[in-house]
Amino acid sequence: MRLEKSELEFIGFLRELTKTGRFEGAGLGIAKQVILSGQSSLNDRQRNLFNAALDKIIVDKCPVCQREVPWAEMALVVQTGACAECKPKTAN
Repeated sequence: MRLEKSELEFIGFLRELTKTGRFEGAGLGIAKQVILSGQSSLNDRQRNLFNAALDKIIVDKCPVCQREVPWAEMALVVQTGACAECKPKTAN
């Protein structure tokens, strides 16, 4: 199975979230399942729990510049509150 770039970035984002302890309980186990087997491996209950956990974490737009945040930068925005372009600006 060949994953699209956005899917690979999403999996990378999930890996970063699991490493930094952003998921807990069942959400952690479900995130690990998605990393290993994809979202298609989830049943309806798991999918609902996973989506609810993600909704609490993900950020659609950078809080500083309002630019849409790609999956590849999502962990940075979640951790620092700014995208890669804005982070140097907010460090001062």
